[in-house]
Amino acid sequence: MHSHSAPADRNRVGVVVALDWETAGFIGGQARSPFRLEVTGPGPQAASRGAGRLVEQGVSTLLSWGTAGALVTGLSPGDVVLASSVQADGRVFVVDACRRRLLARGLEGRHRLLDGSIVSVKHPVTTARLKSALARSGGAIAVDMESASIAAIADAAGLPFIAVRVIVDTLQHPIPGAAIAALDGADIRVMRLLAGLLKAPNQIPALIGLARAGAAARAVLKDCARRLPAIIDKF
Repeated sequence: MHSHSAPADRNRVGVVVALDWETAGFIGGQARSPFRLEVTGPGPQAASRGAGRLVEQGVSTLLSWGTAGALVTGLSPGDVVLASSVQADGRVFVVDACRRRLLARGLEGRHRLLDGSIVSVKHPVTTARLKSALARSGGAIAVDMESASIAAIADAAGLPFIAVRVIVDTLQHPIPGAAIAALDGADIRVMRLLAGLLKAPNQIPALIGLARAGAAARAVLKDCARRLPAIIDKF
């Protein structure tokens, strides 16, 4: 991958995001923007391809950005996990400690910041039982589907890696199946969601709760994204 990469830009961070709504707060189209954004759709393979494209563009750092599910009690929607490491399939990737400290310094006082490991999985983890089992097996506090594959690309390219993930679904409030079925790449299809709810109206209360949690997480992501350029400037 090194031989196909452009020269690294010291102030250009490659940001990999799974879903469109997680990009709130990013300002695109600026020639002097300190980041390049790849919206990939969910899942490790899509994230890996997006991270690879960013490496080819010559970014100097890879950042996994978006939301995550809580694996332990005490986490709330809007909590920010500044991962100390990410793990998947027996591999553990340690994040760049210096950049992580700069992130923490730039975001402190605004939101609740959490230190811990994130585990990445191939399929959505939607029940409290499965979440608790993941926490016991690897000691992670949050779960996503992308961070470890992004970290693997960074590791192969010799680039620093960091992860910022905001909690949406808590251990007590897992994701309803209708929400998972409504995903279409990086978008959420409303008609598909409504069709799912017609088949399983008992999921409506859980979906309302998820929508509220999603709104809280989006507001936090938006605020963090607005602060990101000043933080990146110190990298």
